Amino acid sequence: RWVYGFTALLCIALAVFSFRDVKKAREGKLKDMSLNLPEGLRKRINAVIRKGRGTNRYVISAFFTGLAISLLELACTGQVYLPTIIFVSSMPELRLRAIFYLIIYNLLFILPLIIVFILAYYGTTSKELTRFLQKRAATVKIGLGVLFSALGIWLLVTAIS
Repeated sequence: RWVYGFTALLCIALAVFSFRDVKKAREGKLKDMSLNLPEGLRKRINAVIRKGRGTNRYVISAFFTGLAISLLELACTGQVYLPTIIFVSSMPELRLRAIFYLIIYNLLFILPLIIVFILAYYGTTSKELTRFLQKRAATVKIGLGVLFSALGIWLLVTAIS
């Protein structure tokens, strides 16, 4: 119950920050948003990518670059992953299907990466993609706020009952 309660409060706090970020995104203050990777972490990720692309062993380098970036971005992705795992594992009727749901979750998590890869393959530049995402930052933050709110409320109800 304590874990559920703590995670619920964390989700509600993240929902509040997400909805505050909607206002900042609509004002064009994308760098001022609360739920961003810190600048230092972003620079480390970019450095890992630059270092990884300059090697002859591209596949191995891509694997280790992806692994390093995944670890660096855990601060961002873990916000959704932890409540999802708690949700799936808490429901007895879902326990048998938990692996199936986690596979779906992970596939949906990497779907945007696959889409970006396909777009890049067919000539979309990083600048075009950045402009596209910047225009839709508020919509993404609304979606995150709704997701965090729903998870927080569900976890609170579960913890209380």
